[in-house]
Amino acid sequence: THLEAGALVAKMEAWDADKDLNAQIRYNLIHHKEDTKDLLKIHPITGDVTLMAPLLNIPGHTLMASVEARDLEGAQNGLSAKVDLVVYVLDNGFQLKMVLDNNVDNVMKDVGNITDTLSSLTGLNVKAYEVDEHKSILEEPRLRRDATDLLIFAVDEFNNLITSAKFIRSLTQRLPEAKARLAHHRLRQV
Repeated sequence: THLEAGALVAKMEAWDADKDLNAQIRYNLIHHKEDTKDLLKIHPITGDVTLMAPLLNIPGHTLMASVEARDLEGAQNGLSAKVDLVVYVLDNGFQLKMVLDNNVDNVMKDVGNITDTLSSLTGLNVKAYEVDEHKSILEEPRLRRDATDLLIFAVDEFNNLITSAKFIRSLTQRLPEAKARLAHHRLRQV
């Protein structure tokens, strides 16, 4: 989906078992590179990470930052925890659609196994970002079955996005094995 400035990218949540002021958490975004400073911001109280500008001009980029949650209303002497935030900027050049002849619920339950299987076959880190009911205007209604679109992308060991062309080449070499290992989902097409 296309996200405009102000769009919610992530919601960070942290809890503190203490009470009163000691339990009041504040969030801070720690930028690893200058490119995220102008693109991502975090609300210090809600933990909402939003876009400051649209990402149209940077498909294929990976934005990385850390989120720090600190109690005592963010005071320097408060206890803190950090988690990494990675945002992948996708367009058609970095994503693939798999059509599985299985219903959405079954695919959703097994999406981790599907991506792990594809990762082991391709040597890439395969991730899913959308699971939706398959709709095709080209298929005749009587031929339509329960099918699911699984939208996936891949990154290398450095979190760099892999182009769809390279991803397809990698997957095509192992497609018969992929179909066999995902037989219960009946992989129709990529």
